[in-house]
Amino acid sequence: MMDKVSGYNTTRLELTLREDTPEAREALVKSLTPLMRKCGREITYRMKGRYGTHVERDEVPSFYRFHQGRLEIVMGGVLPGESLYMTRATLEALGARVPDTVQAQLKLRNQVIDALMLLPSSVIHALDSAKGFGSDRFLRQECSFSMEVQIDLDAVWDMLFGRTLRPGVLNGAVLESDANDFFNKQPLRVVGFSDGHIEANNSGIGRHLTGRIYLLPEKIDPANTPDCGRALVRWSSPELRAALLNALPGNLPKLVNHVELEQEERFSPWYSRGGWQTVFPEGAGKGQREACTAEEKIHTRTIVHWIRAGCNSDSPDETSCARLKRLRDSALENAMNCSIGKI
Repeated sequence: MMDKVSGYNTTRLELTLREDTPEAREALVKSLTPLMRKCGREITYRMKGRYGTHVERDEVPSFYRFHQGRLEIVMGGVLPGESLYMTRATLEALGARVPDTVQAQLKLRNQVIDALMLLPSSVIHALDSAKGFGSDRFLRQECSFSMEVQIDLDAVWDMLFGRTLRPGVLNGAVLESDANDFFNKQPLRVVGFSDGHIEANNSGIGRHLTGRIYLLPEKIDPANTPDCGRALVRWSSPELRAALLNALPGNLPKLVNHVELEQEERFSPWYSRGGWQTVFPEGAGKGQREACTAEEKIHTRTIVHWIRAGCNSDSPDETSCARLKRLRDSALENAMNCSIGKI
């Protein structure tokens, strides 16, 4: 009831259409409906009945409308930090050209292996290290980005195990590419390879090994990174962001020429009449009542780890506590950046 009176917090998105036509409107709504469904918000409230009270669950939907050549979207709640900065980075990369392939070289000990990187297959893998501290191998696999790669079969013949590569055989290799701007002119470290299988070349002559390669920028240390997804987004070039953050449809640049995102503002569909359409969530929506909840939780976990490690005692382990302090300070910086809408 209070939400009806005062409104509720929401993330607002405004997209200016290149051409405001019925066809463009239909295509844009179709493209963004999955995003709107994800951004509803689940609520619970108590109902008092004849036999006592019970808890009911409901959803706050997303709304959209077209107004003066723009598509206006209000989410069911505030986008959580990880979704907010991923969406913002994708929107900032709107219009960035993503080539289908990039030539690269894998340097492993005294061997140089040519590789073809398939960029549209790029994915971020991010598990914040504040959740727990496993082995270095575990952390590195959970803090990386990956994409499909094609390697000439003859170049890796001695590394095969059956029809794929031996586990870990490429780990530690350095990937360098002629498309330096795409990878911020920095080498990348290979931290994993999976799903390898042998295919024939398009020409029908020769064969290659196709698989998913996991890469980590040398500047990012997973053990000292409380929010890996944010760190990878910060490091990425606009072109790589557009490839990595494929949360929004690829046809947006054809339909939209400008996007604005407001992290948190008050909204009430009851007092904002004027053509709002409802999009109900499917499953548990990502929307939250307040902004930056995820960043604050990560910061809290780093403090808990710091205390459990005895870092506030009279005789702390200096090495371990120094690392935990760096994690704690970095998590606090992320939370503060989130509060001002900065990636």
